[in-house]
Amino acid sequence: MEALIFCSHILNVDELTSVVNSRRCLGTTSSDVPHVAAQAEPLKVQELKLLHKVLQSGGHWDRVFAGALLFATYSRSRWADLMHTDKVSIDRDEDGDIAFLEGHTSTHKTMRSSLFRHRFLPLTAPGLGVTHDSWAGLWLDSRKQLGMALPPTHVVMPAPNSEGAPSTRPLTSQEASQWLHKLLTGSREVDRDRKVSIHSCKATCLGYCAKYGMDALTRLQLGYHTGGDSGLRMVHTYSRDALAEPLAKLNKVLTDIRLFRFRPDCTRSGRFNAPEVASVQSPAKPMSDCDREAKLGVVKPASIVDLVSEKEESECTSGAEVSSSSGETSQEEFPEAQQSMRVFLPPSPPPGYVFWQHSKLKTLHLALPEYKKVFMCNPYVGRFHINTNMSIRYDTPVCRMCVSATKDG
Repeated sequence: MEALIFCSHILNVDELTSVVNSRRCLGTTSSDVPHVAAQAEPLKVQELKLLHKVLQSGGHWDRVFAGALLFATYSRSRWADLMHTDKVSIDRDEDGDIAFLEGHTSTHKTMRSSLFRHRFLPLTAPGLGVTHDSWAGLWLDSRKQLGMALPPTHVVMPAPNSEGAPSTRPLTSQEASQWLHKLLTGSREVDRDRKVSIHSCKATCLGYCAKYGMDALTRLQLGYHTGGDSGLRMVHTYSRDALAEPLAKLNKVLTDIRLFRFRPDCTRSGRFNAPEVASVQSPAKPMSDCDREAKLGVVKPASIVDLVSEKEESECTSGAEVSSSSGETSQEEFPEAQQSMRVFLPPSPPPGYVFWQHSKLKTLHLALPEYKKVFMCNPYVGRFHINTNMSIRYDTPVCRMCVSATKDG
């Protein structure tokens, strides 16, 4: 059908007009089969750490190329835009360490938009990535060893000539993709299981920020997009440093990755090492005087009771209420006035452990943050157990065997 349209309009074959305009022909040749978008996958944290390792102890040209890859990754830039960089500026902190590395390019994808027209596009990368080493300083040192100067004398990643010296030609996207596969897998062949190319550099940090929960407007700024009617033109016009806040948020994401608080390569259920336990309010019930005072912040001196259930889930054959009493303490041991002032607080997990709750029986189990399949009392995590949006009240039962296991440990 494309060939017929080409012949009809370009070669002026008027006899094909009826075929080109036929709705039946157009409907027959169009495909309604859904397909997966063929997009470059972001680099994993381990792959970025491998590039950092190559930058530290690899060959001379491998070190230069690994540094250029890290520059493209942390600056969220396209390879072609980075190769057109006219100037690279270094921003050092008060200790002399490189805080940011910024490349100015005048030839980029959005240079025709009204936002970036007649302006340089600042490709800014933080000086620290997913590791604690200063990749920018190591990259600049590796360039000096091969006699490379910063743009405009040499491009960001010049192609080596036959003698192993840097040439004036920049490395093409296809050559960079093959070299990237060589560093990651030891072969230039494309991995069919993962679509990794040089465009993965731009998608990596933007993908990390999306998984971290960063707002869309900040990610638009980090990706150097105009954003249509989002108001970014006014932001860039009057802020004088529009990337200050987005770069601070990106630094926070990279810091959490370095400290293993955020793991972007995990699934949605295990990306954050210490998830916040969200307490969902239970159905409204009549409040006692003590509960009302506790909610208002008027808490009198009283004893705090740790509530642990004596009954296990296996003993409950229905969704009936599970006893939350942790002992058979006689009511006669406490005066009536003291019993009326007792405050019952919701149970909290011991340090280093998190709660899992049975969605029907409401029983709480203890587990280590990295354990996703088994509790401290050895039973496996079932389909009714949840670790988010739990309903925890003062009378929520806690598995006694889990508590004993944490104390024994």
